[in-house]
Amino acid sequence: VPAKTAHYVGVSSIKNGVEKFSDIKYIGDINWNNVVFYCRFNSEGQDLSLINNAPTYGSAVSYSTSVKKFGTASLFCENNINHRISYPAGNFGFAAGEPFTIEGWFNNSYKPTGFWQSPIGTWGASTGWCIFFTPSGLSFNYNSGGVGYSIDYPQLVWIHVAVTRDDLGMMRMFINGELKASVFDNSATIDKALYVGGNEVTTDLWRGYVDEVRITKGIARYVENFTPQSKQFFDF
Repeated sequence: VPAKTAHYVGVSSIKNGVEKFSDIKYIGDINWNNVVFYCRFNSEGQDLSLINNAPTYGSAVSYSTSVKKFGTASLFCENNINHRISYPAGNFGFAAGEPFTIEGWFNNSYKPTGFWQSPIGTWGASTGWCIFFTPSGLSFNYNSGGVGYSIDYPQLVWIHVAVTRDDLGMMRMFINGELKASVFDNSATIDKALYVGGNEVTTDLWRGYVDEVRITKGIARYVENFTPQSKQFFDF
């Protein structure tokens, strides 16, 4: 099988001259064509999706090889606008009623006491979207609304955050695979540049580490509790 080619794998056996297939599995991401952004941050910001959004690096982008969830490194940010990586607008807005999945692994090094901290997002001036770590929990801002959950999250611990919207307009927030909050919102949001290590607002800068960020359009990958992945996602 060629490298990075999705395929089915089956186990067969022959009994009484009859071949039987069992345990057929799909190897790859069955929704790969819907992925509009996927980055592993293995000491670079390359978008591995088929779109291949071009990164623009801040002047002081930094990676950690000692603190990472998977792979060889993670993006490290310390409340510095020059630690951000941005990707151009074109793929990060959502139409009215369009399903989506936004997810990533985040490791906060310093809980905010004033301005909220955003590890990823397009949000600014009440338009766009972003994930926020706040003094009292986690929030997903979507235009002037969104969904949030109060939690005393730990520092220097990896947390998987996923936000999905299904085709009925139900938006859900999952923390480490557990459904924590939901709200109905089928509105559109405008397409803007994506930032990792912050958002459009220069005061909402992230403090900590970012790994395995994936954005999928047209699919709500999670609508109930799930087990987050134990290794890097497929990139095919």
